[in-house]
Amino acid sequence: MSDEVYHEDVKTVSRDGVAVERELVCEEGGITGQFAVTSRRDDPVRVRVVDDLPEYFPIDDVAFEAESAPDSGDISTERVAATRVVADGPVRIRYGIVPSEPVAEVRWSAPTVERVEPVEAADAPREEATGGSVGPVSDLADLFEGGSGTDEDTADGVDAGPVAETPGEAGDGVPGSFRARLDHLSARVEEFAAYAAAIEPLVDERGGGSRLLADIESDLAGLDRLLDAIRAEVETVREEREEAVTDLREGLDRVDEALDAAESDLQRLEDRTDDHDDAIESVESDVGGVESDLRALESRVEGFEEGLADLGETVGSVEDELATLSGTVESMSEEVARIHDEVEALHEFRKSLAQISDITE
Repeated sequence: MSDEVYHEDVKTVSRDGVAVERELVCEEGGITGQFAVTSRRDDPVRVRVVDDLPEYFPIDDVAFEAESAPDSGDISTERVAATRVVADGPVRIRYGIVPSEPVAEVRWSAPTVERVEPVEAADAPREEATGGSVGPVSDLADLFEGGSGTDEDTADGVDAGPVAETPGEAGDGVPGSFRARLDHLSARVEEFAAYAAAIEPLVDERGGGSRLLADIESDLAGLDRLLDAIRAEVETVREEREEAVTDLREGLDRVDEALDAAESDLQRLEDRTDDHDDAIESVESDVGGVESDLRALESRVEGFEEGLADLGETVGSVEDELATLSGTVESMSEEVARIHDEVEALHEFRKSLAQISDITE
């Protein structure tokens, strides 16, 4: 979050029952900054506040005010970091910034309550803050003197410190910075009065301030637990999303590999189909040749059938001739047998003649 700062800028942040209001006021000699730290907790706490200074902001000198310096911390041209123990009441940490050149417009981000730690009341040593005084310290001294006042900040419940007149005071002897702070406090008082009127029914319903604060702290603790649960849930969702994205990427890789394999198989299938097409064309050509051969064979068969028909007629004639010849052969056989008998008879007769001739001799 950032706002433009011309004369005054106020930001309030909170964490773990601790609220920090950072106020920036443009003085004639530079910018005075203040952390007003308040705690709603019963026990003392050590609070660390960090405020990053605007980038590219020309700074000649920065330092904590000695009377309101933090227990520990550091300040530089890049950031202000302060640690302070807050026990019974609110505390204030003031610092000054001297620009190296006039700046018409600056954007300031809100400070951050970096850490809130419970401490024992006796365990509150005041350490010396480090850093700061990167330029002429006299400019900062004049700035702190010009930006302080003697009246007490009753609305904030924090000491405002002494105020000395500065070259920027009004004609009635009132410093311009004090008048600006007075106007701011008046506005804060009006806001507080409106807030008090608004919470009166709530106080009547829930009791005094201690009980109301306890209820608020309980609600804030519940909100903190809810926020922690939400953060854990968000972290879980983020991890699950990362795992899902990883699984999706791995799945896409597997799909790509499967597509590559399918394309390779399809290419091989197309090559085999081309080979089959060539084989089919060859078979079709062979079938055409076979059909021609079959037609020629059919013609030859028809010729054979005609020849067989003629041969059948010839066989019939031969069979008739054989039947006739068989009768002739039988007749001839009978004739031969008769002749044979006659020859035998002649032989017998001849033998008889021969015997008769021998007897007569």
